[in-house]
Amino acid sequence: MRSLRDRRRRGALDTGAPTRLGSVRIWHDPRVPDTYTVTRQTRVAAPAAAVHALLADFRRWRDWSPFEDLDPAMSRDYDGTGAGSGYRWAGSFKAGSGSMRMAAVEPDRVVVEQENTKPIRSSSTSTFTLAEDDGGTVVTWSGSGRQGRLMRLLPMEKFLGPTFEKGLATLRAAAERG
Repeated sequence: MRSLRDRRRRGALDTGAPTRLGSVRIWHDPRVPDTYTVTRQTRVAAPAAAVHALLADFRRWRDWSPFEDLDPAMSRDYDGTGAGSGYRWAGSFKAGSGSMRMAAVEPDRVVVEQENTKPIRSSSTSTFTLAEDDGGTVVTWSGSGRQGRLMRLLPMEKFLGPTFEKGLATLRAAAERG
């Protein structure tokens, strides 16, 4: 006869390990990588300098970032511009809270390190690469990070991919408006 514990496990992945989240038991598959990378690209009919200006100053992110409209009442705190500058926010459950830092600002690349503190603690890095292309600019947004057990349940490609696409479309429109 099987124990109660064995009966509860039926139907779960044999290779999974349990994680407690409140009173809910979550199974995860250890074959799912503990890191992710999501990349999207668009072409902007504007010079790289116009796109760079929107990326290299956190204050300008309100013009294009898909995360800025999650909570219009979100509090924001900015510290400097360019490499080493910072940005902190706190908002609703949907917007969460955390901070970002410009790790590198070069003419063809901007690297941002992000720490989320709510609703889920996580760290990630976004790299924006700019390449001149026939009078315009090809912008590549690549986001990568580590996935804890809970985050492995989210397919990051499906979760972040559309968000990156929305952000790049808004960035393109803002850069083309001038």
